[in-house]
Amino acid sequence: MLLLAAAAAGPADAFSQAVSAAQASGQQPHPDRPLWREAIMLGEQAREAQPDDPAVILQLAALYSEVDWHIRAYTAWLDYAELTGEAPD
Repeated sequence: MLLLAAAAAGPADAFSQAVSAAQASGQQPHPDRPLWREAIMLGEQAREAQPDDPAVILQLAALYSEVDWHIRAYTAWLDYAELTGEAPD
């Protein structure tokens, strides 16, 4: 399981790996699907560990958008814009 990778890698790296695994799995992007749920959990852990890292916030916003969790996506996009002073492409 990817949680073991989180112990060896930094939070942002573990998050990126989890997103890649979920995307490659063929599972429908949804927060209730195991790999997507794990990616979300690792994303929130990365955000807590690195709250000022725009790359983490950007990837988390994109993940929430991909799984159609609209309110969390919206909040993460606002956080990204506030952090960077710009809207993402």
